[in-house]
Amino acid sequence: MNYFHLLLFCSLSTYSIAQGIRVEGKCVGKNNVPLENVMVKTKETIVQSTFTDSLGSYFFLINNVDTLDLVYSIGEFKETRRILLKLEKTVQIETIYFPILQQVGVSIIKTKQNPFEIEKMPTIDAQKITGSVERTLALTTAATSNNELTTNYNVRGGNYDENLVYVNGFQVFRPFLTRSGQQEGMSFIHSALVEDVRFSAGGFDAQYGDRLSSVLDITYKTPEKFKSSGLLSLLGVESHVEQEVNHRFNYLVGARYRSNGYFLNSLPTKGAYNPVFMDGQFLCNYNINENLIFSVLGHYSSNNFRFT
Repeated sequence: MNYFHLLLFCSLSTYSIAQGIRVEGKCVGKNNVPLENVMVKTKETIVQSTFTDSLGSYFFLINNVDTLDLVYSIGEFKETRRILLKLEKTVQIETIYFPILQQVGVSIIKTKQNPFEIEKMPTIDAQKITGSVERTLALTTAATSNNELTTNYNVRGGNYDENLVYVNGFQVFRPFLTRSGQQEGMSFIHSALVEDVRFSAGGFDAQYGDRLSSVLDITYKTPEKFKSSGLLSLLGVESHVEQEVNHRFNYLVGARYRSNGYFLNSLPTKGAYNPVFMDGQFLCNYNINENLIFSVLGHYSSNNFRFT
């Protein structure tokens, strides 16, 4: 009989210990407004943190311990309490006060699916380009140039070689020149063939390369019918022809000739100046299907420097 009583006493004690103690309380702000989502942390529970509900109330269960350390936090505010527990099944914690008038909810007005997406480069209207594309950049964008006789430009003080230039996806490398300015040849970009101009002075897509200053992305025209143009001046002549042969094949052809002798001989520096520059370009596109186009871009250039 004594053995049975001892076994019953141990079972009840074990059940009482396993049942634990319920701790509950409330958090309020100014004017006793209940505060929601206040974090309540303690090391004496299996789940070491809980949050207050819409009424500012919270509760959790702990094992039988003598001392309970609580940490309350919301935003930048934090409160701590040390509670000496008594042998009770429920412990009521005094109301915790925070100097907050009310909680401000956050409304999500617009979401962005890809926050790391780089926006497209700004476009320059090709119809407003007069003369060379590079000169237009120096007048309308962050690019600068200190010489009217050159097509070179710089961005944030860098060298011209730090700028990327693409034509229909082909990267264009600057050819070797004697020097910039009056002894410089023509730009690679043929203005009569240009349809779209995009320029970025920084923050461009990695597909363009790893140079630091800028990227100039030129798109040549896609012919829809036969067109031609010509330009005659005292310094040279330009012309171009474009045509769509059929729904699969089209081409662009451009040619330029320039002689700066008439202009250079008017400069104060005496000498015989008669440099002659000419080039030709062609772009052929063959549409294999809706998603695949075979393109060939060709360029011929002749720079004859005649200085004595």
